[in-house]
Amino acid sequence: YFDNPLNPERIKAVAAYPKLAYKIMSRNGDADKKIWITEMANWNAQINSYAKQEAQMQSMVDTCERREDVFRYAWFIGRGSGTDSHYSWLYTSTAGQLSELGQMYISLPFDTVKQSQ
Repeated sequence: YFDNPLNPERIKAVAAYPKLAYKIMSRNGDADKKIWITEMANWNAQINSYAKQEAQMQSMVDTCERREDVFRYAWFIGRGSGTDSHYSWLYTSTAGQLSELGQMYISLPFDTVKQSQ
């Protein structure tokens, strides 16, 4: 939800619909701007092992790296005291210690030019 105190009727919510997001960007003159993807991960039921989450992460990062319209991206950093049943957390319960997935995430190739812009 986005609140605009000057115009409360302007935007109430933006759902995860890429074409709708593009239409909103176009209406606001932002159609050519690159996007930031934040808090991406996969919590779907079929991701029930580390290997599946690792494969999903590699695919998602590769897609973000290849797309010209993606400026930056970030994996969701799970928080909480419960277990991570979807294998998406980048850190262990020890402060500052990367999980196996976190170590794999930082080892993935990335475009240094894209990241330095």
